Amino acid sequence: KSHAKAKPRIIKGTAAAGGYAHAKAHRVISGSLEDLRSLPEFSRSYTMSDVERALALTEEQLVEMQNNTEKHVGDAGAFIFAAHLLMLKDRGFVSKIRARIELGENPPSAVMSVARSYSELFSAAQSQIIREKSQDISDVTRRIITNMIGRGDESAEMAGTIAIASDLYPSDMLKFFAQGIAGMLLTSGGVTSHVAILARSLKIPLVISDAEALDAVESGADILLDADIGNIY
Repeated sequence: KSHAKAKPRIIKGTAAAGGYAHAKAHRVISGSLEDLRSLPEFSRSYTMSDVERALALTEEQLVEMQNNTEKHVGDAGAFIFAAHLLMLKDRGFVSKIRARIELGENPPSAVMSVARSYSELFSAAQSQIIREKSQDISDVTRRIITNMIGRGDESAEMAGTIAIASDLYPSDMLKFFAQGIAGMLLTSGGVTSHVAILARSLKIPLVISDAEALDAVESGADILLDADIGNIY
C-alpha cells in the first residue's frame, strides 16, 4: 500500500516535560491489563505458590527500579516505586487475593480482580493526584501477573525515537529512559501524573496531545518536538 508524502504540519499539545527532540516516531502499543486476559498463559492453572513467587520477583524488580531512579533523579522519582512497594507489602492486598483463590478463582484473575477494586476506589476520588494512583496500581498489577504467567517484556528497542502512546505506566518511562528514548507523545494523563513527573525528572521531553491528531502520525514519521511550548512539527 503506497502513501502520498505527508505535508509538514503542526500539532498543538500541552507541555508536560520541557526540552527538544528531533527523531523518528515509534508507536507504542500500551500493554493494558485487559490485554493480558487474551494471552493463552493467563488461563492456565496456577497456585498460591505461583502468586508468592511472582510477588517476591516483583519486589526485587521494584527495589532495583527504585534504586536506579534514585541514582539518576533522586527522591523525586524514587518515591513512585516506593509507593508501588508499599502496595505490594499491603497485607490486605495479598489476603484478598488469597481469599479469592481459596474460593476457586484462578490466581491471575484473582490478582486482577483485587487490583481493580483498589483502582476503582482511587478513580472515584475528587483529588486528581489520588485518581492518578490507579495507574500505579495497574502498573504493579501488570508486573505481578506477567511475572506469574512467565510472559516477559517484549517491547521493541526505543533508543533515539519519539514514542507515541495512548498511555504509559511509570515503569515504562524508566525502561525507555534506560534505552535512550528521545521524547514522548501521549494522548492521556496530565502534567501532575507520575509519568509526567518521571519525564521531568529524567529530562525526557513530553507533550500530551489530542488522540485524533496523534493517531494520524505513523511510525517512522519525522518529528521535531518542542516540549517547552507543546508544539509537535
